[in-house]
Amino acid sequence: MEILEESLFFAVILIYPTWRIFRRAGFHPALSLLLFVPAIGWLVVFLLFGLVAWPATKCRVDVATDAQ
Repeated sequence: MEILEESLFFAVILIYPTWRIFRRAGFHPALSLLLFVPAIGWLVVFLLFGLVAWPATKCRVDVATDAQ
């Protein structure tokens, strides 16, 4: 039962916020489930957040350049 409680705590504290961040950034929210993969999952999530152009901001940049 203790493992179930720890998993639920992990999901609420880490998976839910990253799910929302991925959705708002324009990525598929299920990518937040990569956090369950030990070591490599964290690396992939941080690389996506830091190095990949976010699809949601690409639309805003296009609209801003059209207005000029």
